[in-house]
Amino acid sequence: MKTILLLIYLALYPCFGIAATAHASLSNFRFEILSGEAPTFDPDSFYSQVISGVHTQSREEHQEKLPSPYTYDISAVTIGGHGQAVTHISYGPDSTPTFSSNATATRSTAESYGETFFSLNYRANAVIKISADAYVSGTASNKDIVTTIAAIRGANIGPNGGIANHFEPNIGYASYPTAFDEDWSFSRTLSFTFSYPTDTILYFSSRTYASVEINPYIPSQVPEPQSYVLASLGLMLIAGKKSRALKAS
Repeated sequence: MKTILLLIYLALYPCFGIAATAHASLSNFRFEILSGEAPTFDPDSFYSQVISGVHTQSREEHQEKLPSPYTYDISAVTIGGHGQAVTHISYGPDSTPTFSSNATATRSTAESYGETFFSLNYRANAVIKISADAYVSGTASNKDIVTTIAAIRGANIGPNGGIANHFEPNIGYASYPTAFDEDWSFSRTLSFTFSYPTDTILYFSSRTYASVEINPYIPSQVPEPQSYVLASLGLMLIAGKKSRALKAS
């Protein structure tokens, strides 16, 4: 009997996979005027989107403009069979903006993405610095792909209509199928300093991204739970026949 129970446990053990996780966040945004005239914020340019999805079972997406009086809260939460994804963006006059993306999965794929975009009316020769605290973390088994990214971006248009300057400080890490498990966390302050000789428009965006892919290259080799149950029943029958054969002899 002990042998049969052990065989059932070994057959069913893969059903209870350890969750792979991914997290990326941005917080404590700072906007500093180092010299010159302060640029003005264009509220009509403010735009955000959040997307969360778990495998093909569920997906949620929102796109919004900044409402008056500049308070903003948007999130997408999806939960499907073996995973969940959460994206959240918060902005308001009494608190600094915060952005976060989270994904967790055991036998599925989960993806979370958030981005905010706005523009500033910049005055010639001013020096401004934009920064934010970034944090990414994740856990992955040796067969998972887990990706975490947090970034801020700035760019302006030159007199010829092309991009004159482009900044994209970021922090990120991605695990790939290896011979060992991984567990990580990194934090860093992302920042860039901008100055330009003429009036221009400075475009700014921030994004967080977190995704989990469980056994991405061998989906056909991962049996469904019912397959494990059938296999365990087969092992029980085989063990029972051997036991009766030994008694008969």
